[in-house]
Amino acid sequence: MKKNRARIFSSIPPAKNGNQILLLDLHTEGIPHYFEGSLHPVHVYAKPLVEQLAREVAGDSFVLGSTDAGRAKWVASIANDLGVPAAFAYKRRLGPAETEVAAVSTSFKGETVVIYDDMIRTGGSLMSAARAYRDSGAGRLVAIATHGVFPGNAFETIQSSGLFDAIACTDSHPNALTFRERGLIVRPVAELFCRYLRGISDQ
Repeated sequence: MKKNRARIFSSIPPAKNGNQILLLDLHTEGIPHYFEGSLHPVHVYAKPLVEQLAREVAGDSFVLGSTDAGRAKWVASIANDLGVPAAFAYKRRLGPAETEVAAVSTSFKGETVVIYDDMIRTGGSLMSAARAYRDSGAGRLVAIATHGVFPGNAFETIQSSGLFDAIACTDSHPNALTFRERGLIVRPVAELFCRYLRGISDQ
């Protein structure tokens, strides 16, 4: 599916100054290699917006946590920028489509934990990590993602779990706007792209 879409975009006739496609916080790093011809993919990072959201929903004192070790580098980088501690959850696979959190890297004494993941889909990994942080002594739990996909009743399931004081994401996926009226905190990504486009026009 990803390759087919990339080929469709790649087939657009080139403009006078060439074609570029802006890609936001890619879940799979290899996606830019799917594009062909003169189309130039640009990976735009939502890091500034994620950091702003974390401050907004959690204040100045919190621990930034990951849902799994696969996002450890991202979480460590964001935590370093924010000047807050980082914590990591470690998963083990129970089956082809089932995992559980086996451990977290830190014990807590009531600290607020902001759990960041690039994408929330069904929320299974997110809720599993949240329970592990809570069992390790965390206080308030907040969830932040770049992409809020929330298929089916996923958002209601996460919200009704009672694990999170707040759930936030960008408007990169249309489903996020659907749940904004039901308590989801949503912030626009337009400025992230505008910064890049302004930079190009200034060159």
